[in-house]
Amino acid sequence: MPSASSHPSWRAEVGTEAKPRSGAGARRRRTWKDLTDNCELMASNLTLQVRQYRRLGDRIAGGDLSKKITVNVSGEILQLKETINTMVDQLTPLRAR
Repeated sequence: MPSASSHPSWRAEVGTEAKPRSGAGARRRRTWKDLTDNCELMASNLTLQVRQYRRLGDRIAGGDLSKKITVNVSGEILQLKETINTMVDQLTPLRAR
């Protein structure tokens, strides 16, 4: 196995003693923080959307068919939105009987 000092890209980034050089460590910490911040934001947004859909599902289960999902979404969440809105559309006439 080659040593850290024999691998040029490793040596350039962390030095020959496997300790980050001043600039490399700070950039890596910033990049890692940016990645974790972005992941936390995505998770928060997804959780908020799922929570709102669950609340709407609770309303539908309780017989309230007056609301539909109107937010702009894409992908799997769009399919879920369309399914829930179709369900409301199909249940509304049945409730009127």
